[in-house]
Amino acid sequence: PPPPHSLLSPSLFSAARPRPTARDRLLTDIYHKPIYTHNYLDDTSSHSASCKGSIPYSQFLHLRRISAQDEVFHTRTSEMSSFLGEWGFPSPIINEALTRV
Repeated sequence: PPPPHSLLSPSLFSAARPRPTARDRLLTDIYHKPIYTHNYLDDTSSHSASCKGSIPYSQFLHLRRISAQDEVFHTRTSEMSSFLGEWGFPSPIINEALTRV
């Protein structure tokens, strides 16, 4: 097994799936464990608007940092937009957050 703080340590990539390329680059993509249910704070909760509004932005920012390729990023943000929509987040909030990233 790799040393505890190795770049390829599984604990470091708990949410990312690294894969090497032919040019010795490391590309990453998001990985969801089979039990992951995409639970986010419901938009109808009594939390402040700034708290609820930060959720889509932080999720998209997380995807941007993990996704090394633009096509992977666009695919994953489309999936994330669907998940957020299912939790009641309005499309304008989702689209604004994505534009900020």
